[in-house]
Amino acid sequence: MTLTAPKTGGVFAQAPDFLRAALETLRSANDFTVTPPVAPAPGEAETCLIYVPRGDYTVTCGDPALTWQFPADAKALYRSGRDRLTALTSDWRRLRLTRAKTPTAANPAR
Repeated sequence: MTLTAPKTGGVFAQAPDFLRAALETLRSANDFTVTPPVAPAPGEAETCLIYVPRGDYTVTCGDPALTWQFPADAKALYRSGRDRLTALTSDWRRLRLTRAKTPTAANPAR
């Protein structure tokens, strides 16, 4: 809670106070989990914004029927292979999640 203390000396925390606390927490985290606000239906895709701190990441999906991608024109963000991601700068990024239309051996139904 000390990270969300109002920087302006007020009594109530405001949105920037929560953002500052989240960013400070992410800077010192070795790993973190992202839960998208809406899971796509089979055969559909959903897009959401996610804050990606600068660094190298291994990305895994808890649901094997989901695939993830950032826009090809995303600046300072590079994907290598199926599950590696490098962010050269911290920024909000558009993340697209797509659910397989039908279960396959690689994407079994759950």
